[in-house]
Amino acid sequence: MKLRLLYTFSLVLALSVGSLSAQDNDSTKVTNAKTSGIELAFDYGKLFTLASDFESKYQGSIGYRYKNKVVITFRAGSAKLDPQNAYENGTYSSEGEFGVVSLNYLLPIDATNTLFLGLGYGLSMYKDSYSYSLSSSIWPTLSDSDRRSDLQADWFELIIGSEKRLKRSNFYLGGLFIVRKLNDYDQLKPIE
Repeated sequence: MKLRLLYTFSLVLALSVGSLSAQDNDSTKVTNAKTSGIELAFDYGKLFTLASDFESKYQGSIGYRYKNKVVITFRAGSAKLDPQNAYENGTYSSEGEFGVVSLNYLLPIDATNTLFLGLGYGLSMYKDSYSYSLSSSIWPTLSDSDRRSDLQADWFELIIGSEKRLKRSNFYLGGLFIVRKLNDYDQLKPIE
C-alpha cells in the first residue's frame, strides 16, 4: 500500500516542538514533569506528502495542558489535493484550510509516557476545480471545466494518542490515530 494512502485513514504523527510549562513545586509526586502549560506542536508526518505528486499538507497546533489531566488543543493547517494522472480524460484539484478544536483526557503511564483519548470538532473551507473532455468517433466531443469556491465542511473526531518525553526535556514525540465522521458539507449538483 502506498504511503500516501495511509493518510486517508487519519494516521497522524505529531512532534511537540516546544512547550512552556508551569510546574508544581511538589517534588514528591511521581508524574510527568510537565503538569500545566502551553504546548506547541508541528505535524512532521504531513511533510511526507511533499514527496508525492498527489497531495501536500501542513499542520501545527497550540494547546494548554491543565494539571497533566486535560489538554485543550487547536490544530490548524492547509492542504492541497492534486492527483496527477488520476483521470485519463480530466483533471481535478482542491485546496483549502482547516481547523480542529479538541479536548483530550490524559492517562499518564509513568514519568515519561502518556496515553490520551479525546474528542474534537473540525471545520474546513476550500475551493476546487475540474475539467474533462470526452471524445468519441460517433458522438460530438463533450468538455467542461469549472471552479468552485467558498466550499465548507465540518466533522467530528475521536482521537487516540500517545506521547513520550525525550530525556528530561520539554520535547515530546508522539502519535495520534484519528477517526473522523463527516457531519456536513456543501453538496454540489452532479456534472451532466
